Amino acid sequence: MLEELTFCNHKGEKLQTGIGGIFANSNDLRDYDWDYTTQSGKITGFSKGIVKKTIPLLFIGKTEADGVKIKNQLLDLAEKDIIEKSPGKIIIGDYYMTGYVIGSKKSDYLLSRRYLNNELTWVTEKPYWIKESVYTYSRITSSDTDYEYLDFPYDFPYDYCPGNTAMYLENKEITPADFKAVIMGPCTNPVFAIAGNNYKIVTDISSYEYVVLNTEKRTVYKVSRTGLVTNIWNSLEKEYDNFAQIPSGMQAVQYDQSYNLQITLYQKRSEPKWT
Repeated sequence: MLEELTFCNHKGEKLQTGIGGIFANSNDLRDYDWDYTTQSGKITGFSKGIVKKTIPLLFIGKTEADGVKIKNQLLDLAEKDIIEKSPGKIIIGDYYMTGYVIGSKKSDYLLSRRYLNNELTWVTEKPYWIKESVYTYSRITSSDTDYEYLDFPYDFPYDYCPGNTAMYLENKEITPADFKAVIMGPCTNPVFAIAGNNYKIVTDISSYEYVVLNTEKRTVYKVSRTGLVTNIWNSLEKEYDNFAQIPSGMQAVQYDQSYNLQITLYQKRSEPKWT
């Protein structure tokens, strides 16, 4: 039984093992270590730093021409992340880890053009596995058929339905989770609460505009209908903890439903769940 991995660069281009002549052997992607600090002979804290992983791959082409083609695919995909200093992902099941392919050690390529053993080195500054869960909450309007304001000129990966009453979300991991909130206009000074913590942005959001709040990156910005991105950090309500993480478990989501709200939950683990 071989490992099923997907390499995805920051442009969304993907390369999957187990198909197309590329196969992944057992590796250390699921291994983890915590660093720890001590004082007076006692452990005082835990942390994780930059981590390297080793991924053995086997390339077997159906023909010599096919073998040459698949050998070149990985570099063409992974090197774009290095050039633009923007991390890609390794995906296992529902989980991904961000990072870069920084090394490739090859052997047995002289046996045949169809064949190659390739040991990759992967490095990450965020050595945990993330599963994303998306929750959407709909604006309540006077008419269930009034949807013109939802016809955005950009590609949003979700649809809205009227009367969404699922005013909760669930962090299924044991650790607090970061999240990204997308607030669609029109609205003024939007505020919402998750697990009793308030998040508020003091700004006007027009029709076809939206605001993005990201707790992990500690950023908040507005995107205009033309795609112009504006940093609105100074619009955060200072008396609230606007970058608070979401605790483990089922959590209430409260707001007046005068606008459309999407929450993407980033649930983290030291290893991807076994399936």
